Amino acid sequence: MAKIVHKFNLKGKDVFLRYPRKEDAKDLLSLVNSLIREKAYVSMQKKFTLKEEKKWLLRQIKETKELKRIYFVVEVKNKVIGSVGVEKKTIPQDHVGDFGIIFKKNLRNLGIGQKIIPLVLSEAKDKLKIKIVTLGVYNKNKKALHVYTKCGFEKIGKIKKGVNHYGRYLDDILMVKYL
Repeated sequence: MAKIVHKFNLKGKDVFLRYPRKEDAKDLLSLVNSLIREKAYVSMQKKFTLKEEKKWLLRQIKETKELKRIYFVVEVKNKVIGSVGVEKKTIPQDHVGDFGIIFKKNLRNLGIGQKIIPLVLSEAKDKLKIKIVTLGVYNKNKKALHVYTKCGFEKIGKIKKGVNHYGRYLDDILMVKYL
């Protein structure tokens, strides 16, 4: 299942976008727990265990095989440094997918997200047969908002104080892209 979907070089780094494998659990655990430690603008706020991460990863792999989602890891120097996916909604919204992406702090702002988002959306359109992709992003996450806009997402609304980020309420910006 670890088929490479795309490979490119960015600022001297070989970057691989590929399907995950069970062995990625430790790297993914390190990734998600690093985001929690830095209090990044992500929905997770509690550290995970390796057992929890393995269970979560197996579900991502299974649902990718079942065409309920697409899920990729982003690898640099044989380490998973990010992940990205689209989860297909159920009937009557099965033409819509929810998008999510995360990266380790030291590998953000290099243009990797901007390069892979179109690839992921194309794969989601082809494999999941979706026509619309949605996402939510915290209003304080200006860099992510900029990248999503550059990739063709449009702001369609916001839920004021829709996210509790470590005891501080932030607006949840809703975005959409029609494929």
